[in-house]
Amino acid sequence: MTHIDNRLQLGYGSAWHVLRCLGYRRKAFSNHISQAIGANSIEWLDFLAGGTGLYPTLTPIRDSELTRIDFAPDAIQNSYDGFWPRSGSQQTWDLIGLADIGGPRREFVLVEAKAHTAEINLDGTQAKENGGRPAIRGAFTSTLLSMGYSVEEAAPIAEKWLSGCYQHANRLATLYFLLREQVPARLVFLYFCGDMHPQGKWNCPKSPDEWRPSLDKVKEHLGLRGGSDIEKRTHDVFVNVDRIDTGDLS
Repeated sequence: MTHIDNRLQLGYGSAWHVLRCLGYRRKAFSNHISQAIGANSIEWLDFLAGGTGLYPTLTPIRDSELTRIDFAPDAIQNSYDGFWPRSGSQQTWDLIGLADIGGPRREFVLVEAKAHTAEINLDGTQAKENGGRPAIRGAFTSTLLSMGYSVEEAAPIAEKWLSGCYQHANRLATLYFLLREQVPARLVFLYFCGDMHPQGKWNCPKSPDEWRPSLDKVKEHLGLRGGSDIEKRTHDVFVNVDRIDTGDLS
């Protein structure tokens, strides 16, 4: 059965606006993200060749998103296999960059982009107890311990991470792993403001304030308190789609 990838739509959606930012306003976009995370500059990595499936237009996909931690050194990727299972769905990244933040090493910037509230995945993982679920639970528990939770506190919160807001949670776990392995990294949740589905099917916030209720629900469910190093290295960044063509993305 042929796979149709509905993420890239002509003229709307987060994938489309990411391409606009990179293709037409790369300098302004890079400056906008750099300012938000305190970087001097960012270099964006290319996607991989050899995508699979078709776009909704039935055009073949020729580019493949970076998944898991494909961008990291081989030794770190091998270590990741002991942290996160290869079975089931994997993290796919809208963008990966390398940022100069003034330290001795450039930092990876992991970007997850959204254009409407339904893209904030509130579902849990489909992984089974006889499959990858125990490894994911362990990864979440380790992440929570690093955030300052006790063992007793971490266990029930890890179950909540498994049962809801799973995509946000597994991105945090990936960031934790990279930091644990001494790989400098930051996580950016990129929220586009003012998008519009042609049939009006999506709830597309027009401003950061309109995004806040949905984002607050995610953070409340995950028990995010804002004080850990992981959370300080996680950034919510907003881009107004009507201003991309002007270069003023705020």
